[in-house]
Amino acid sequence: MPKPQGSPDVTRSVRCAIVTLRLVSKWDFARIARALGQKKSTCSLVVRRAIERVGNNDILEILDFVERENAREASGFATVKVQPGSTESVVIQDACWWFPKETWVEAVQTHTPFGDLSVPTIARICREHPHPSGRRPLTRVAEQFKPSLSPDLLDLRREYVEWALDWLQRDA
Repeated sequence: MPKPQGSPDVTRSVRCAIVTLRLVSKWDFARIARALGQKKSTCSLVVRRAIERVGNNDILEILDFVERENAREASGFATVKVQPGSTESVVIQDACWWFPKETWVEAVQTHTPFGDLSVPTIARICREHPHPSGRRPLTRVAEQFKPSLSPDLLDLRREYVEWALDWLQRDA
């Protein structure tokens, strides 16, 4: 299930405020978004998800649901948000740093207790979170060593290209 845009990163108090302003004060989503500094789509998603889960428009039941809702679990990822500079972030980056032969996901799943993190979350932690040691962000781009072609190899490559184009013109 793909992650819905918006509400997973909204705090509980903001979600409760969105629901209250919509259902009690009858504000439209544009006004709520301006007042709380959220996206309009986020506001509508929070309200729609709460109403769908509760099954009615009873404000007390909806607020109770919003209060105990784990937004990441509701969006398909039962994980916590990893803050930059936190212990979790450093452990994940260290695993990816010390096991470069593995992909980031394999390193995190094998060598840390955070194996349930999603692939985009792991990539974001490795690329964007600062590390206490001050080292550069991790990358998975391998530089390729390509020596310059000698005149003999240039002639050989030209012959190969002409041969390939000739066969392509013959519909081979």
